[in-house]
Amino acid sequence: MRKWVLLWIFLYAGNLLAQEAGCFDKGKQCQEMGLYEEAIEWYSKVKPINLIQKRKLYEPLAQCYKLAGNYTQAIHWNERLLELVRGENLEKVLLNLSGLWLLTGEYQKVIDALEEKTFSVGEEIKIINLSSAYMRLNNPEKALALLDDVLETSLADTSVYRSAIQNKGYILWVENRFAEAKSALSTAYAMYSDEKSDKYVCAGNLAVVEAELQDFDKALLYIGQALEWQKVHLGKSHPDYLVSLRKKAEILLKKGNISESVSWFKKYFEGEKDYVLANFAFMTEDERLNFWNVHNRLLSECYATATADPDFLFDVAVFSKSVLMQANINFQKLVAANPRLLADYTRLKKLRMQLRSAKIPDRILLEKEAERLELHLIAEVSEFEAYRKDLTVGLKDIKVALKNNSDRLVEFVQYIHQDSIRYAALVAGKAVSTQFIPLFSAGEFERLELQANGRKSCTVKEAIYSRRNEDKNRLYSDTLLGRKIWEPILKHVPSQSSVYFVPEGLFYLLGIEYMVFDRPDCRFYRLSSSRRLCEKHQKVTSWSPLLVGGLDYDDKSSVKEYVDTIPDRRGSKVLYIDRLPPVVGGRYTYLTGSRMEIDSIGHYWQGGSCRILSRSQGTERNIKHEIQTHNLVHLSTHGYCSDYQIVPQLLYAKDSISEDLSMLRCGVVLSGANLCAKQKPENEKVEDGVLTARELCDLNLHKVDLFVLSACQTGLGRVTVDGMSGMPRGLKKGGANSVMVSLWEVNDKATQYLMSFFYENLIKKKMPKCQALQSAQEKMRTSVIEQPVVHRLQPIPPGRAGKTVQVDKISFSQPCYWASFILIDGI
Repeated sequence: MRKWVLLWIFLYAGNLLAQEAGCFDKGKQCQEMGLYEEAIEWYSKVKPINLIQKRKLYEPLAQCYKLAGNYTQAIHWNERLLELVRGENLEKVLLNLSGLWLLTGEYQKVIDALEEKTFSVGEEIKIINLSSAYMRLNNPEKALALLDDVLETSLADTSVYRSAIQNKGYILWVENRFAEAKSALSTAYAMYSDEKSDKYVCAGNLAVVEAELQDFDKALLYIGQALEWQKVHLGKSHPDYLVSLRKKAEILLKKGNISESVSWFKKYFEGEKDYVLANFAFMTEDERLNFWNVHNRLLSECYATATADPDFLFDVAVFSKSVLMQANINFQKLVAANPRLLADYTRLKKLRMQLRSAKIPDRILLEKEAERLELHLIAEVSEFEAYRKDLTVGLKDIKVALKNNSDRLVEFVQYIHQDSIRYAALVAGKAVSTQFIPLFSAGEFERLELQANGRKSCTVKEAIYSRRNEDKNRLYSDTLLGRKIWEPILKHVPSQSSVYFVPEGLFYLLGIEYMVFDRPDCRFYRLSSSRRLCEKHQKVTSWSPLLVGGLDYDDKSSVKEYVDTIPDRRGSKVLYIDRLPPVVGGRYTYLTGSRMEIDSIGHYWQGGSCRILSRSQGTERNIKHEIQTHNLVHLSTHGYCSDYQIVPQLLYAKDSISEDLSMLRCGVVLSGANLCAKQKPENEKVEDGVLTARELCDLNLHKVDLFVLSACQTGLGRVTVDGMSGMPRGLKKGGANSVMVSLWEVNDKATQYLMSFFYENLIKKKMPKCQALQSAQEKMRTSVIEQPVVHRLQPIPPGRAGKTVQVDKISFSQPCYWASFILIDGI
């Protein structure tokens, strides 16, 4: 009997090993095919039991996560691998990690890991990575000194030497040391073979430097060489060719040939748009973020052509701000049930990846096959066609969508003029010409002194980032500020108009629609993207609300592993990096006002149609499921945002990828977070109780007509040239129709009343969403609210009557109480 048991155990163990070996092999096959997400799924099924197996698994797993654009997980698995390797292998992993840290903005980590080490292999690469880190930390002299060390010790005409000299030229260019930059880039250019694509990337950089030195003939000669070679050998749709188109437009603009510059910017824009249309459906969400984080910054340079062609600039603005607001659709899952469509989709995805680096004539053959497969998928999958169609919406479509001739659409934009970032407004109407209206420089606006009213004054920027109520009141009562933004625009707007606007820059962090300016006849609507006007909106006839509040952040039952759930713990890891509670000994406390808020809202629905989650029910697993099944979600809890600074456009290495981690730095806290978010081994397979903006991207929120985040700072996020990458973007990418979020730390009692008034208007009085919020804010501004207050009284003397309940009168007329919430896409 014992013999049979041992035999069974042996066979069972052998079967498991065979299964795991099969999973590893399938992962390897998917990786070789460029199907990195599928490879990760197969690799994740392998359970290594010794050091050799772990090393064998962790390396390709880290590679796949990097190639899929998920740098956070790539860093995690490289760090795991770092614990298992020695010698040259350790150096290799450290170099991989330093490259990932450069991509994710962890520049100090690069310095800490590399500066004191000497590598037996890869010393020059180490120094180049170190120099990049120092440059991004605004220490160009240290970066240049490191590169000079490489140049002194490396053999000339080697790849390391060429990389070092070209990086040196780029740094000198960014530092406006143009003559020195020209010398370094000219050396690199002469060292590259005429058949190497790097030579023509270098030629493009050299062309821009020559233009800075006012030698436009040489500049146009170099960029002409780059364009000619790239067109023949790479093709017109290759990213390198598109970048060179933009550089030629920049050179012509600097030369003063505005009209010719516009024509080249148009070629560049159309090329970028075609590239996005062809590739975005086959990218992971992280890949899209990484790609667009670079390329949209470059598209904004078109705005420097100002009044030359406002219609063109409006199309640029619409496209730029639409791309990352596109709902995150997993097309592979849509076709998974149909083997034929799945095979076509997989083949098309592989073709698109090959086309990113293919050369002519291979590119021509690949493009023909890709076009055939794409047309087939468009005909078979309606979501695929709709996704592409949304990305082609432009000014002509929007003009048709505007209901009245008096309506106006305002696209705020930023552009660089004479090394200064400036604001402008593009104003369009149904039957009028588009106008480009210059406003002011970013520095001028940020440094503007607000009315002090006898107290210490502060600037606009200081007030935005301030936590003091009096500074918020200044922002929304300063008449000069409101007029500075709106007066140049509104003098072109007819009376009784609906004004739809898409913010830019600091306007994402401001409720500019609430500021003081003299146009009470107009109604203002904040949009995430102008293309929202072209979408068909079905009016909700019956609400199915989910109300979440009064959560228990110490709930022990939340610390639980579910076999059907793959936890995403990136949010808590970033919290740990940023030193926010609960991971540094602090804790999130129970919000009494939160429960009172959802109770006061819940009575507007009768007959049990309202679902309420409180205390231990609001776990991350429950919330992720429930918010996908309701058309109205109200989430009242702690919110946080640890990253909402303005990202400057003048960045070092602007043609390199830099992942935007800010969507992991914004989120809301759910049941059990005080326990689940802690970085402990026993929590590795448990949801962390932190729902981030990045996680919202991957949920299906298309049923949600209105999502209200009644928490602090839920409307904040890092502001880049394509918008704000915070909770609003996560909700919009998930598919939510309209979103209400806060811009600062909100007052519990004021929020409770504002929300109660809002839902009374929305549910009981049947007002449209935007009108319901505006009416609620007006009531807060103008009413004195009576509130019953229970007092603890001393013993009442004999013969004297006493009351235990008194009515207090409260005023919430100050802007800090009513202006904190903004409504996005409430149309």
